[in-house]
Amino acid sequence: MVAMYSLIKKICICGFAISIVTSTDSFTLCFEKNCYSWLYCDIVDGNAVCSCPYGYHLQADNISCAYDLCSTKSCEQTCEIVSGQAVCSCQFGYYLQPDGISCGNVLCLSKSCEQTCEMVFGQPVCSCQLGYYLQADEISCGIDLCSTKSCEQTCEIVSGQAVCSCQFGYYLQPDGISCGNVLCLSKSCEQTCEMVFGQPVCSCQLGYYLQADEISCGIDLCSEQSCQYSCEMVSGQAVCSCPYGLHLQADSRSCAFGKQLSVRSMILIVFGAAYILFLVVFFPVYYQYSKRFNKLAPTIVRFHAETQSTVVQGLAQNQYNNVDV
Repeated sequence: MVAMYSLIKKICICGFAISIVTSTDSFTLCFEKNCYSWLYCDIVDGNAVCSCPYGYHLQADNISCAYDLCSTKSCEQTCEIVSGQAVCSCQFGYYLQPDGISCGNVLCLSKSCEQTCEMVFGQPVCSCQLGYYLQADEISCGIDLCSTKSCEQTCEIVSGQAVCSCQFGYYLQPDGISCGNVLCLSKSCEQTCEMVFGQPVCSCQLGYYLQADEISCGIDLCSEQSCQYSCEMVSGQAVCSCPYGLHLQADSRSCAFGKQLSVRSMILIVFGAAYILFLVVFFPVYYQYSKRFNKLAPTIVRFHAETQSTVVQGLAQNQYNNVDV
């Protein structure tokens, strides 16, 4: 066992001896160092060096670990522990901003930005946080009312009010939010207009349907019809319809499997069934009759031939008796 704590010597061919610290010696050095844990002890140049897990920092004694308050501070540049508190600091040429976390360029001090300052191409430029907008003086920030305006394209603050606007080739629709193509102005849609394959097409809002003139909108009564599948407005009336393979039932709302037959189809089906029944009954009778007739045919022919011969002989005899000798 003593040999395990000793140095292993290897004799080189040239006659020199080198010594190698074994893993047992490493364990012994870390054990004597008494670090936070043997898992956080490394051997550097034959000496035990302590380290700390994530979220902790090594204290001045280079042995014990303390909770690192800077791990949750999120400082932009550097963080220091001062009197047990995590304090952010900035590098040379920067200053700590009012949020106590981010750093700003010293050139921004002359800009007097209300919220934040950024360096753009070497020049200080003011900017605002989310929910605010940069006012005309390019220094102060105002509440960004556009964040709740939901404009379709662009939004601007005019006299303290959020106003929607549209890009070139579009116009602001009556709702004050959405934008329509200028080609829709010639369509005169009652509610909304959309561009479909480069052509203006009118459409209606929820609860309305596009009427036959393809411009005006009518109240969609289908919302009250409670159709099982689909509903269409026909001449101002809500009409239910069924998909292929189903037919509309008597309640004019629900659908059932199969196809509803017309009166003509029903008549054709009845006559077809009667014809099939007639053939089923008539054919066996006809077959039996034909079979019996085929058996009696030779007898009838022979009787007819014998009768014809007798008649011919009688006529000849009668003719002979009438001749004067």
